[in-house]
Amino acid sequence: MKRYVPIGVVLLLVGGVAAELALNGFAWGKACDPGFGQRQKAEQVSYLHSLDLLPRTIELQSFECTGFQDLAVRAVLRTSAADGRQLLGRLTVLYEAPQNDVHVPDESKRRTQWSSAQRTEASFSLPSPRKGFHGMEIKLTVPASAAEQAVVELLLFQR
Repeated sequence: MKRYVPIGVVLLLVGGVAAELALNGFAWGKACDPGFGQRQKAEQVSYLHSLDLLPRTIELQSFECTGFQDLAVRAVLRTSAADGRQLLGRLTVLYEAPQNDVHVPDESKRRTQWSSAQRTEASFSLPSPRKGFHGMEIKLTVPASAAEQAVVELLLFQR
């Protein structure tokens, strides 16, 4: 009987840890670190919110960190059409404001935008609001219908 108690405790601990990992996933604590599940996704969403640019309500579709010397972060996310329109307005104001960033000077900033009855599409190339990155490119598709979601493609990069 004495031998079964420690084995039972170990099996209970291992089962609890396995169940916790299956339900919530695992994260090392940084968005670009290896991980999986809801915990890792929460780290990635937190990382994106630290930009102080994106809407608070986002649905992360994909998140990818690439590079070693020249790190790049690519993310695709969805948000409501209303939040997409607000983001488009904030990006336009940011584009028009002088920044004279060392890596992306004002004359190197770019913006393209076109609208149709169904949607507005815009693309911005701006200095990065995130320290450690030199620039960012954002592609935004905002539907005319409030029932649909806006799609945001974000690239943060070093040169």
